[in-house]
Amino acid sequence: MIELAKRTFHLREAQEFASLSGDFNPLHFYTEEARCSSFGEPIVHGISMLLWAMEIYFKTRTNVKNLIVEGLDVNFSKYLTLNKQVSLSIIDESKNSVKLKIESNNIPILLFRLKWDQIKEIQTIHQYYNNKDLGKITKNEITCIDQIGVKQSVWLQPCVNALKKIYPTLITKISPFAVAEILATSWIVGMRCPGLYSLYSSLRLKGRFQNITPHFKISSMDDKTSRFLIDFESRTFSGKITAFKRPRKVVQDSFDSVLNVIRPQEFKNQNALVIGGSRGIGELAVKLLVAGGATVAFSYFRGKEDAQRISSEIREKGMSVDYLEYDATHPKNISENFREVNALYYFSSPSIFVSKKNKYNHENFLNFTDHYLKGFYLTVLPFLNHDIKISFYYPSSQALGERVEDMIEYTAAKSAGESLCKSLQNSFPKLYFYAPRLPRLLTDQTASVVKTSSLDNTKTILRSLRTFHIKATL
Repeated sequence: MIELAKRTFHLREAQEFASLSGDFNPLHFYTEEARCSSFGEPIVHGISMLLWAMEIYFKTRTNVKNLIVEGLDVNFSKYLTLNKQVSLSIIDESKNSVKLKIESNNIPILLFRLKWDQIKEIQTIHQYYNNKDLGKITKNEITCIDQIGVKQSVWLQPCVNALKKIYPTLITKISPFAVAEILATSWIVGMRCPGLYSLYSSLRLKGRFQNITPHFKISSMDDKTSRFLIDFESRTFSGKITAFKRPRKVVQDSFDSVLNVIRPQEFKNQNALVIGGSRGIGELAVKLLVAGGATVAFSYFRGKEDAQRISSEIREKGMSVDYLEYDATHPKNISENFREVNALYYFSSPSIFVSKKNKYNHENFLNFTDHYLKGFYLTVLPFLNHDIKISFYYPSSQALGERVEDMIEYTAAKSAGESLCKSLQNSFPKLYFYAPRLPRLLTDQTASVVKTSSLDNTKTILRSLRTFHIKATL
């Protein structure tokens, strides 16, 4: 395997690619949709990585000119978040084909094979285009098309000058129009089908000159797996796109609903601080504790809007809650502001499903330990010598007792966190550390295209909070 290049994709490149392709899906930018997705942050456009790889490869092959793409098979095996370095390598190569791989931190992200033939004049491709093909569709308008077999027009605007800025070599090899048509597949998935909640999975193209208007249509949909198979036809390509419809943002029970399942004042003696309480099970813990009569403050990292929403829900019912910004991976001593706290809940977590099956990745492990080990320890450390007895709630996972192939680093870090709780318990016997192994519950973190949990989040967390409350008061 021969490494060709390394690079990092930043927000600026995402914005440039969106302007070229028309794919302004908010998943690729610092938006609420990206933060509340299972990825937890913006991800790089898959086609952006593909075209960069093709550009780099052909820069190193100066003897290859005027190409017709005969075949392009692309598989996106893993997502890539912004600001992460990737490497591009050749897996195998022949006279008229190449197999390339993009990986990050030794985890494969994209794998594709490209086949081509050479022609005398690349300008011959230009005859298949005229201005009427360059349709104007509002670029930031996202719709969800789910009509099987119905032809839909494609947003295609091959601005040669803009393409030349980013793909100067590639447009001279396969023409700007072929590049624009590959770009258009990103627009199809991200803006039309499935649209807002989409995930690009694979692309299969065959080279074919045909005098048609570029279009796409859904050939099949699978409700169980949320998979879309999409036919794509253009002037130079004919092929298929596979995409998945991602779950929508998971909405936890409202404070009004929570009030109906809790006993009034059952947590009235708690003065609680909830780290990571703006979403997921941390959000539920905040609502349940407040509803049960506890005095509560909670932290958020990026979710200020969520914190404000939770506070508004609670205040509408005549109750109160405080919130603050807090980064558990760079913890500050906040104990002086919470001298009366007698219960600290720790829900801080990075994106969970980032690993490759049966393959350990040390960088992922360190990321988990930043939250589950170092972050937890440095957060609770200033509270250990307070004058009042304080109890600590550290949610672990049932995954530790199961064989979960793609969670090696996660379970190792959680196991270390459990060990830390036991060690702290031995060192501070007057305090109480509780590390329940919770089942997998439906949150933005755990949501997938296939439904995996039927448990009631609110009732499950309430049972755990009650157990903690009883044991902490013994």
